[in-house]
Amino acid sequence: KHDRSSTTLAGSKAERFFFLMCAVPPNMRVDCAYPGVSPQQCNNRGCCFDSSVPEVPWCYSPLQEEGNGSTGQEWPEPTWDRKWGPIG
Repeated sequence: KHDRSSTTLAGSKAERFFFLMCAVPPNMRVDCAYPGVSPQQCNNRGCCFDSSVPEVPWCYSPLQEEGNGSTGQEWPEPTWDRKWGPIG
């Protein structure tokens, strides 16, 4: 049995990645690995892992920003404006 607590990424940067880039509706998920892949193996491939929804890919491709394509590059950290907060 899988539970959500065992599938989240550790660390603040990884958590931001999960919530921002892994918010893919279950019916829109694109399989990113082979059946039976572990959460760590999935994350090592740069993919998202969420086993809370049955009968959809648990290891799936993250959202892509327009124009970025599938380059495998890490997403840049947001730039902060002291007055207004995050930029970009």
